[in-house]
Amino acid sequence: NVDQKHFFTSFMQEFIDISKKRIDHPVRPIQPRTIQHYQTTKKKIEAYEKHNGTLLKLTDITLKFHNAFIEYLEFEQSLNPNTIGGYIDVIRQVCGKAELKGHEVNNDYKSSDFYTPSNETLDTYLNLEEIHKIYNHEFENDYLDNARDWLIIGVWTGLRISDLLSLNKSNLDGDFIKKDTLKTKFPVIIPKHNHVNKILEKRNGKFPRKISDQNFNIYIKEVCKEVEIIEKIKGAKMIEIEEIKNGKKKKIHRKRIGYYPKYQLVSSHICRRSFASNHFGKLDTLTLMKITGHKTEKQFLDYIKITPI
Repeated sequence: NVDQKHFFTSFMQEFIDISKKRIDHPVRPIQPRTIQHYQTTKKKIEAYEKHNGTLLKLTDITLKFHNAFIEYLEFEQSLNPNTIGGYIDVIRQVCGKAELKGHEVNNDYKSSDFYTPSNETLDTYLNLEEIHKIYNHEFENDYLDNARDWLIIGVWTGLRISDLLSLNKSNLDGDFIKKDTLKTKFPVIIPKHNHVNKILEKRNGKFPRKISDQNFNIYIKEVCKEVEIIEKIKGAKMIEIEEIKNGKKKKIHRKRIGYYPKYQLVSSHICRRSFASNHFGKLDTLTLMKITGHKTEKQFLDYIKITPI
């Protein structure tokens, strides 16, 4: 097919189709969300082509393209560096595959200047002092008391939000919490922290009242605000911005980096990150990785937040 040899998106479609059939890794199947990420990258390239009134050939993937594409995604699509970096990684992967297949490509994609943009990792975590402050606070509002209890269980179990909020009495086994995790399908066994025991005692052996992921995210910000976790730190926060496209106003949400009171940056993800960061060096790394679901030590070390001594 002449198309696949020349045009980037045509070859990329072949790359996606092969990935769907999992021909590349019969032993390690490609995850559906990876395929989805490939498809989104292709759509972004097509949007860029439409914006510029051009069709990209494989040989057009140069440093000049790299800079123009990043600029387009940043200014026209208001995307943050991490998201853009994900697309650049896929483009490099596709170029590598095209070259392996004997298609003509431009060698720029191998250059260190063909870099992957990224934010500094700005996700925050709660340190031990803050966790104790939250645990010891008396809330007048029952919904905040309930959300606080879920938050405390979260920071001492390291479970993802979907697994955390679905815990019930059947997950209790003596001094442990046992859970088959939704994402990795891997059973984890976590020792019950004293705070967790006290919360269960307070609630007659039951977990806190069920709430939605969305409400959990809203309420834990209120919890942290009430206990005055308000120091300003650098982070990325979702803000609403107004765009004008084809003469029509449209509201979109994008992450914006800045300095914000810490409670505003708290989200459900803080549970796993706090657990991993606070236990690093106290529990062996392999045990922590089993709980957090990271497959390599490098992934895990990139993920955790360690305050320099």
